[in-house]
Order: sequence, then C-alpha cells, then structure tokens
Amino acid sequence: EGRTLSAARYGLTSRAIKWVRRNPAAGRVAAAAAVAIVVLTALFVWRLDLRRREAEAAARRDGDLLRVRQLQSESETDLFPPLPGNIARFETWLARAGELVDRTDEHRSSRAGLVRTESEEGLAVSRLDELVEGLERLQRATMPDVERRLSLARQVQREMGEARESWADAIRSIADPAECPLYGGLRIVPQDGLVPIGRDPWSGLWEFAHLLSGTIPGRGVSGALQLDPGCAVVLVLVPPGDFTMGASPANARDPDSYARIDESPLRTVEVESFFLGKDELTQAQWRRLVLEEPSARADPAAPVERVSWDRAREVLRSVGLRLPGESEWEYGARAQTDTPWWTGEVVLHLKGSANIADSTAYYQTPGADPTLHELWMEDGHAGTSPIGTYLANPFGLRDVYGNVSEWCEDEYAPYDGLSETPGVYRVYRGGSYADGSQDARSAARFRAPPALRDPRIGVRAARSLE
Repeated sequence: EGRTLSAARYGLTSRAIKWVRRNPAAGRVAAAAAVAIVVLTALFVWRLDLRRREAEAAARRDGDLLRVRQLQSESETDLFPPLPGNIARFETWLARAGELVDRTDEHRSSRAGLVRTESEEGLAVSRLDELVEGLERLQRATMPDVERRLSLARQVQREMGEARESWADAIRSIADPAECPLYGGLRIVPQDGLVPIGRDPWSGLWEFAHLLSGTIPGRGVSGALQLDPGCAVVLVLVPPGDFTMGASPANARDPDSYARIDESPLRTVEVESFFLGKDELTQAQWRRLVLEEPSARADPAAPVERVSWDRAREVLRSVGLRLPGESEWEYGARAQTDTPWWTGEVVLHLKGSANIADSTAYYQTPGADPTLHELWMEDGHAGTSPIGTYLANPFGLRDVYGNVSEWCEDEYAPYDGLSETPGVYRVYRGGSYADGSQDARSAARFRAPPALRDPRIGVRAARSLE
C-alpha cells in the first residue's frame, strides 16, 4: 500500500530464546553449564570466605594463646611484691585477663566437633585445648591469686597512710646528725610496705615493721620490742660505712688465730645503708608468707630452717625482701667491730650472746665429741632457740652467731678469685647451734649447693634502701 516495512530488531535475550527453541538439546546443555558456572562461582566465593574466617579464627586463637602464656608468666615472675607501688600493674593485668576469659566459651565452641589428628586440623585442636585449659586456669586460680595480691597491696596502702606522721618523724630523725650520728645526715623517703616503729634504745638505730609478714610490734616501757609469733619481720636500717672484710692471723691490727684460708686476703669494703632483719625469720613468719612448715623442730618463735637458698630467695622476693649480700652480712654482724666476734677477741665473752654447740648440746647428744663443743658455756638450748633469747650486737641485730646459719645472696668464691667453679655453691654465714665458736665468727664463711635443705641453715631478710 505504498508503506515502507522496517526490519524487526531483536535483543540478545530474544535471540537466545529463539535459538533455544530451534536447538532444544543444545539449549539444555548451555543452561546446565550456566547453572554450573553460577554454582561453582558461589562455592568458590563461599570457600574463600570460609578460609578467611578460618584464618581470622586461627589468628584469634593463636593470639589469645600467646596472651594467656604471657599473662601466666607475668603472674609468676613479675607481679610481685603486693605493695602499693604495684597496684596499677595488678589492675591492668586483671583487666587484660578478664577480656581473655570472656572469650572462653567462643574458643570452647570452636573446639567442639574437631578431632585430634596428625593433620593441620589436629594442630588446631591441640592449640585450642591448651588455650581453653589456660583460660580455665586463669579464671580458676591465677586471677583470684592476683586479686588477693591487689587486696594486700591496698591494705598496705591504707596502713602506710595511717603511718604518715611516723614516717615524717623517722625521716627527720635519721637526717639529724645530732640525733642519729651513725647515719651521718642520711636522707630517705617512705619505703613501700614498711612502717617505722622507733629507734632501738640501745643501738640508737631506727627499726621498721614489714607489713606483709605480720602485725606491727609495740615497745615496752624500756623501749624493747614486745614480740609474739604474730609479729612482722623487723628490719633495722643499717647505717652506711666501710669495714675490713675477712680475717687473717697475720693482721697486725686485729689478728684472728682462727682465720681460714678463704677469709683472706683482707679487703676494705664500702657499704651503703640498707635494711637487715633484726632477727632470723621465724617459723610463724614463714608460714604466713607461704603456708609451709619445713622446719625439723616445730616452734613458731624459733627460726625457720630446712629452707634451701633457692626457696628462700624466691619467697623473700615475692614480698619485697631479699637475702643479704655476703659483705652486707659481715658488716652487719661486726657492727663496727674488728675483733673475731662482735663481743670481743676473747671467746668467753660470747656467753649470753649466742646459741652455739655448748655443754647443753653435748650432754643431750649421745656420742657427742667434746672437742667440738664449748663445754665452758651453757646457753640452755641443744637445738634452736626462740628469737630474742640472747643479747643483740651494737646494731641491734640478734643471733648473728649461732642458732641457725644464714644464707647470703652471693655465689661462693675465694677472695683471691682463684680456682673455683662459679655458680655451684652459695654462701651461708654465722654458724649454728651445732657449731663451735670458731665457726661462729664474723669472718667465717661456708658454702653449700643452693638446693640444700639443712636443719642448721635458716634465713635473715634484707632489703635495699629505695
């Protein structure tokens, strides 16, 4: 009719439909292929996502396992002592531990259904087992223990706050050369965990109670300390000074006929002011610190014994104390004297000042050798005696001779530095109830393996001045 006809236009979809209608078999194959491609693509994406989530879970698992190990290690080695200066560290540690413990159920769920094998999955199971066990241990035991330390630190903080006036008085007194000449104008600051309990009326030196180890002792009318098994460790602030360490029979000024070869050559040692226990650590104090009773002779007022160097060092460190160095021990025992004993150069003057192997021990010990006992002396004890039984030296320290020997921090080595294997032995000093006067001299030194637990060896605490 004179109209122009235009060609029909088909899109790709229309053409595909027409092609399928003309080729039904090939269409079905193409459709199946398309579906397969879609499914495979979806599976590939899902698998990638699964691997990503598994990698993230493994990273969380391994990261948390590392954190559990770190927290456990810190609690055992670094989170000591429980003193006010460590309160922030305790709080930070507990917050970190709490965040981890909150994820225990998540890791426990991840562990469910996995089978321990030699494969990579088996390694994951092993790590999850360690992680869950570590988290449970943190929650069950470690966190309550750190919370206990935090509570102790806060208690000490309160007690130190109540002792502000005592500290102000002690600081002023110690710095006054007219009042405390031995300190030579020493200036100190309050010491974390210690409370001043006044000057010893005989030595003139200041004494302090260690709050973590017991109750603060009082003083009687005479000024003497009134001690009982519940009392804290009392530390004497030893004045600074220098002394001649060791002994020699050839010493022109103060010869010591009992001197042994490992006590020389003589040397001058300068000692800074430090704290040293007025008495040996008692069984009651040790029991309060670690809930242990290692001693062979049970008496809460007697010194603890059968404690190894290793254990003594560990326990003292946990409460902010330490073992004295060998030079510190001898300086404290001598108390500005140069004679074999602080009582003088005559052995008879030891009477009333030391619990050593005497006639009491000789007659109560079947088969005892009389040549190893001081038969002229009777101290009233065949074994250990309660602390404070005998006279104190000029620094106010008691039982530096006899009762029990005392571990020192140092490795044993000859003073000349020759022919000794380092690290094998540790030093102990002072002699014991089983030793004669020659072994209970200021310069006498002995050695033993650090793991030794002996009923004749105990502990005297020390602490550095902050």
